[in-house]
Amino acid sequence: MDPTERAKDLFFTALDHHQRGRLDEAEALYREALALVPDRVSVLSNLATVLVLKGRHEEAQMLAARALEIDPGCAEAHAILAEVRRSQSGPQSALEEIDQALARAPADAELFFHRSALLAELGRFEEALVESARALQLRPEHSGNRAHHALLRAAAGQLDTAQAELAALLRDDPRPLAAGEAWAGLLLRRRAEAGGALSEATDPALLVRALDTPWAPPRRLLLPACEALHADPRTRVWLDRVREAWPQPLPPHSASDLRLGAAVYGNPLVRALLRQPVLPDRDLQHLLAQLRAILFERAARSTAATPLDDVLLSFLCALAAHALRQHHVWPETEAERDAVSALRSRLLAAVARQEPWPTSWLPALLAYRPLQALAAFEVLKPRGGPAPVQALLAQAAADPGPLPSLRWTHLPASPRGLALADYLAERIAPFALPRLPRLGNPRVLALAAGHGEWAFELALRLRGASLRVLEPDAALAAALTEHAQRLRLPQLSVGRGGLEAAGSGGYTLIDSGRMLLPPAPLQARLAELKPWLAPRGLLRLRVPSARLRTALAAARAHLQSIGFDPVRDDLRTARAQLLDLPESSPISALHTLGEFHALGPCRALLLDWDASPLDLPGLAQQIHAAGLRFRGLELGPDERAVLPKQGALPQDVMAWAELEARHPRMFGDFYTVWASP
Repeated sequence: MDPTERAKDLFFTALDHHQRGRLDEAEALYREALALVPDRVSVLSNLATVLVLKGRHEEAQMLAARALEIDPGCAEAHAILAEVRRSQSGPQSALEEIDQALARAPADAELFFHRSALLAELGRFEEALVESARALQLRPEHSGNRAHHALLRAAAGQLDTAQAELAALLRDDPRPLAAGEAWAGLLLRRRAEAGGALSEATDPALLVRALDTPWAPPRRLLLPACEALHADPRTRVWLDRVREAWPQPLPPHSASDLRLGAAVYGNPLVRALLRQPVLPDRDLQHLLAQLRAILFERAARSTAATPLDDVLLSFLCALAAHALRQHHVWPETEAERDAVSALRSRLLAAVARQEPWPTSWLPALLAYRPLQALAAFEVLKPRGGPAPVQALLAQAAADPGPLPSLRWTHLPASPRGLALADYLAERIAPFALPRLPRLGNPRVLALAAGHGEWAFELALRLRGASLRVLEPDAALAAALTEHAQRLRLPQLSVGRGGLEAAGSGGYTLIDSGRMLLPPAPLQARLAELKPWLAPRGLLRLRVPSARLRTALAAARAHLQSIGFDPVRDDLRTARAQLLDLPESSPISALHTLGEFHALGPCRALLLDWDASPLDLPGLAQQIHAAGLRFRGLELGPDERAVLPKQGALPQDVMAWAELEARHPRMFGDFYTVWASP
């Protein structure tokens, strides 16, 4: 192959790795390409960019300087030199480099864009907006510049305008991950500051994309997506109808109503929500549970000669797939149980006699039972069945059962790689961690990781980190290993077990995961974690909040009052009673918690999690008694919405407790606390 063509192939393969955050692979391939075309400016500048991201500024500076010798107008090389100066001397020094470049190339959009970013870092947002507008005048189609301009508007307090501009960008091209992440972040922030649903409707198509990509942790997007369905006139009429009739069911002929097809069966947002493991909306659960019963009855009446309609079959498969993910948490009537048993018998008899049977029977049954409760995979696999049924059967065969963790179909994959200090500054308030260990190559331990939401996000976003992810459950550990291989994350290793499988210690960060959720002496557990930290390492502790503990205690008292026996009685029926309690009940705090809406996690939540009284000051005392120092709280959009708009953030635990007392819903589920020796 011609060396130039070979270099071109290497370059584009490296670029793909580069854009996906796989910097080691990108660097190696860029170097191979550079050896073949040593004077190609694009290869020089891209390799220098990777080296900047890896913190190797001296070599990056040399490569950028070489690129400028070949092409003095190379904006990318000037931007790299500016970034090196920024890392060494701050944004003002980098601004001087960009100004020198603009003097030579006064019509370069990229240089105006970089100048705008530096001005924003200096807090000069009005000037930054002016420079960003110049960049857009020169390159109005540039998605990165459009996203940057919208974020500057957000920084200037123009949140609604910023989100509208990002929405317009994403409708033109939904691929830019940074723009999608920013749109989702603004949506969550504005919703939190509004105290709930926004006054204007949210674009359902963007919510579908946000859930499927995803642009934010899916569990945070579920409530806005459900609110969008309530705001949609097509679905609102059905949700209202179910609410008004509850607990009476919809009439059977409702399934034939043509309006239901557009409202539910063919609604892309409903389908996107069914791809998630839980739906934290009471009315939507009631509607879908009733449609499950109606579609089951129609599937049971179908024959091989008169199959179920394709649209209904596809929707029934999606509904059954969701039911498998949430462990069939919706209760069923005695009549439904009898009907499921009868259809199962008919299916097994048809299989035994080698007679044809309607493929709709399988999703109808899987909407109520796991595959192992029906028959073996090999027995049920229909030859040449419709694609939705085949996909559902494959999912059911791989289903590990009701494990105490939520099995999210997607995990957030932000395109922004961050240094450890920047990553922590995004999360901890107040942020005051001046002496972090080994900033270039942090070692992270994630304990009781479940399905690894936080661990995978960290692996994708934290530059230079090596992660050890541990999970006691064998099936979950295997699922974590498979997902790490699928995402091609060589920096992440998975093991089964707890601290005994953590290796030699000396970790920069340790995440407690689900470790601190069951009842146990908290001080002793914290003292157990401390020796595994590096001398200036950090602990991320996830502990049920005071509000969640109150809700759990009230839920257990309610279950006791109705005579619930966890061994004898069906938890699904008891959970349904808790779900139907009014919002005025303290138990309603459980309704927005993802774990409440899947059977395995709900069992762990209601029966195993610690509900003994503990507030922020009490937690801080336990941290101090374990020889640790409270460093700050990790805040999501809901918590940040109640922070003071002006003045300093709370600086100690008592100040945070006073803020929580004024805003009781501030920590609705967990305290996520950072501590260090």
